[in-house]
Amino acid sequence: MEKLPSTDEPVPISPDQTREKNREEVFRSIMVQKLISEVEDALEEHDFSLEEVEEFEHALRALPAERILGVLAIPYELKNTLFGRAKELVDAQKETMAAFVNRLDANAQKYGFTLGYHISRAHIPKTPSPMDPEKMSWNITGNELDDRDDMQMAYYSLDYQNLFRKNRGTILYLVRAEIGERTAHKRDLKNNWGRAPQLSIIAEFDLIEIEERIKKLLDELEHKQKNPYEAQ
Repeated sequence: MEKLPSTDEPVPISPDQTREKNREEVFRSIMVQKLISEVEDALEEHDFSLEEVEEFEHALRALPAERILGVLAIPYELKNTLFGRAKELVDAQKETMAAFVNRLDANAQKYGFTLGYHISRAHIPKTPSPMDPEKMSWNITGNELDDRDDMQMAYYSLDYQNLFRKNRGTILYLVRAEIGERTAHKRDLKNNWGRAPQLSIIAEFDLIEIEERIKKLLDELEHKQKNPYEAQ
């Protein structure tokens, strides 16, 4: 009788698949570190102490990787409100920084918040909020008609591999993606894309600089993998 392959045996991974997996991990690591730095700067601007900022990062890094992305998916226009309210609660000893992280985490899990990636050829400026002209909003408004939705949509990818590069953009926008059940965002599971009429921007980075950093770190990682016993 022909022996069937065991489901317990690991599926062989090709060198190309290994490199793609490594590239995704390196890209995600860069994005997380950049966003953590931006959040820490924002916390300091709201007069949180160094100890409180460190407590925030410690609680954040204790979360599973996917949930860290959800916590960091804070749109630009919400940061002042969120951090200002947290400062009031922490100063009144009604909330710890760890509890603040847990609150952000619970909200992200409830609504399926995570990071999305949008490439643009042009800088997208901040504009006065229609709800409060004294506050600034930062959004990507859909400008491509999607036949499936019969409306103008803006698109994002959920990973590095599926970044939309046909427009030859050099600016990478991180946006709040929504992958929960109750959301206006739509998903295309085939290529790991999402779309919505409007996307809330979290941060802006130079894509060329990011890709140079990815190449450098990826080369270092693969060298270590090939030479695990090499003296440091």
